[in-house]
Amino acid sequence: MMNTPKISALLLLLLLLGDTGVAAEPSQQSDVGHSLVRTAAAQKAQDVCQPHHIHLSVGRIQNSIHSSMTISFSISSACVSKKGPGKKSIGAVRLIGEGEDDDFLVISDGNNTKSYDAMSPRRGIKRYYSDLYYHIEIDDLRPDQEYSYECLLLKKDEKTYLREDRTTLEISGDHTSVIARSDISAFTTPPAPGQWHSSGSAITFAVLGDLAAKEHSKKTIRHLDRHSESVDAILFAGDLAYPSKDHDNWDKW
Repeated sequence: MMNTPKISALLLLLLLLGDTGVAAEPSQQSDVGHSLVRTAAAQKAQDVCQPHHIHLSVGRIQNSIHSSMTISFSISSACVSKKGPGKKSIGAVRLIGEGEDDDFLVISDGNNTKSYDAMSPRRGIKRYYSDLYYHIEIDDLRPDQEYSYECLLLKKDEKTYLREDRTTLEISGDHTSVIARSDISAFTTPPAPGQWHSSGSAITFAVLGDLAAKEHSKKTIRHLDRHSESVDAILFAGDLAYPSKDHDNWDKW
């Protein structure tokens, strides 16, 4: 039996375009093909480089005028490897507030980007490579103010981003400089010192520690979710996860 050659999805599409009765110019076919390739590559980059492990923590600056917040997230080692779509990239956070001055981009300076690799007895000879972790502190925020934000992985060769740490350049939609982005979430900055006390309001904390990634951990998280509307902040004592000689446990949290 004769082997039938495999037809790529792109070639099949071009053949279908040719059979519609509408003459497709070679340049039009080429544009369609290139567009499909770009779309597929962009979707692959988004899938591989999706920011995750997103955490928030109160920043170092808290006074009557200014507040700050640190946003942490990770990018898969497969994304930033030598052959990954994010091999030349830089992490960033886009902030979206109510005022004109509240919509801006904060670029990671590189000094707060960490990763590590290790051997594990439970993994045999296979070496563990952690995600790339970004910790970006955003200052000059207003106290007791809600901000929306998204975590971004940008092409590093875009010189516009590297001139200063903060820019008002708009990054929206399917901007070509964005390799991957998270969903848009929101946080509220802490009140200024004495602000809530003078208004007679109270701040409600949830205090916990040694959470790990066990069944009881899931119950704790579900309990927090049920009471999230009544909790203003979480005071976490430490130990998010326990590797137990398997470093992949860090990534399960």
